[in-house]
Amino acid sequence: MNVQKICTAALLLCLFLTPQTASGQSDSTGETTGGATPVEQLLAGYIAGDRAVQTLLLQYQQAVLSNQATENSAGFNVTLSTGTITIDADQIKAEPSVSISFPRFSGASVSATVPVLLAEPQSAAGFAGTSVSAQVELTRGTARQQELTLIQAARSVTTAGRAVQKQLLSTEYDFYTELKSLYSGYASLLTAQNDLYEKKIDLETLDVQGYSEQSATYRTTLLEMMTAQRDADEKSRSLMRQISLFEDHCGLAPDTLQPETLPGTETVLSGSGILEQYFTGTPETYTELEQAEWDLYIAQLRQQAETSLTVSAGAGYTYKSTSSAGRDVVDAGVDITALGGTLSAGISVPVTGDQKIPSARLSLSWSPGDMKSKQIQAQQTDLDLQIAALKILDARESYDTNQDDIQQTWSDLLWTRSINAEQYQLYKTLAQDMENWYAAGLITESENRKAQINEQNAFIQCRISDIDLILHDIQTKMLFITEETD
Repeated sequence: MNVQKICTAALLLCLFLTPQTASGQSDSTGETTGGATPVEQLLAGYIAGDRAVQTLLLQYQQAVLSNQATENSAGFNVTLSTGTITIDADQIKAEPSVSISFPRFSGASVSATVPVLLAEPQSAAGFAGTSVSAQVELTRGTARQQELTLIQAARSVTTAGRAVQKQLLSTEYDFYTELKSLYSGYASLLTAQNDLYEKKIDLETLDVQGYSEQSATYRTTLLEMMTAQRDADEKSRSLMRQISLFEDHCGLAPDTLQPETLPGTETVLSGSGILEQYFTGTPETYTELEQAEWDLYIAQLRQQAETSLTVSAGAGYTYKSTSSAGRDVVDAGVDITALGGTLSAGISVPVTGDQKIPSARLSLSWSPGDMKSKQIQAQQTDLDLQIAALKILDARESYDTNQDDIQQTWSDLLWTRSINAEQYQLYKTLAQDMENWYAAGLITESENRKAQINEQNAFIQCRISDIDLILHDIQTKMLFITEETD
């Protein structure tokens, strides 16, 4: 999975913007916002500054290294050793050895030890006790365990990469949630400012009508105006504080954004195809179902690896064995482990010298506790299989339910977007007419101002409905595996 390429592309968006993106964008209202900072640039800065993404990218690299270490340990391993070197006045002794193991191939291993003796005054070299041996497991239990370890290590890389993917989507979701909050705050501010304007008009009307400043009516209206002023000021301060935090999250300089220059999202909508078709994922890429099927697969592999019988066989050759009166000896043996017990048997056959009488060895050990532990482990694995099978059924049901919800929500959001766009055009036309009527002296300033505020609020609702569609698309993608494969 090429996670690094995806993440790098996301982080470099802020450096490579197309001229079309930088020149302006039009939203569902048909308006073009040429002076606004492109939303793609803001999003790229937002992602670049997200430490959670940075942390997960580092963890992904750790998973890659850990997987490489696991593959290395399971491959062709060679160990060289000098053994203990003893130096006396008249001789030098050493026991160098080499060991080669193949963990992937039934735990096969080959080893050789070559004792070396250099003695004076003859300066002759002795190699008595040189031995070569090989061992392999016949039941493949170790090989299955090693295969399971390799599969889980590779899965950890996949899981870490998907965590990056999910965090990128989560960060994008947070970005648009913040942007939506800014638009909502701007709408509240416009409403509060209009309310303040109305209260000021009411107070001015009382002045014209000659009300005393000490009268109950005047004082009540004054208090209402002061309350409206405080409410407008609070909403203004709150909105500017939110914008300041948003600028910081996006890596922008202070005062780059203003309520009037908040970015639209039409380029995102048109580029993603959200308006034509909602995101659809297959059952195979549904995260919950894929994970449930993976858990079942691993439980099955673990059950196969946890064999109740293990058989290993080995053979060796020793040159001038010190334990067999200097004769060359061939050895063979077998180890059987089952039901908590271990049976070891072997035979040694001299192949040189006058007396070629073989010798045998036999040992038996048994651990009731180990047998009980293996039985419990087998029962746990069986329960894991049953749980994984039930989770698959739940995941399939969840997929079907979510598919219906995704389609219905997308349809509802499109309908809302269409209605908001129609209302905006009506409010826009009315605001233009009211502006002309006010210029002609046919309506009051208050009526004209209210029409302009309604137009602005309708425009903001269009922007919010656009963002809601994007948020729905992100939420849907978070339910599926949306990775690239090499």
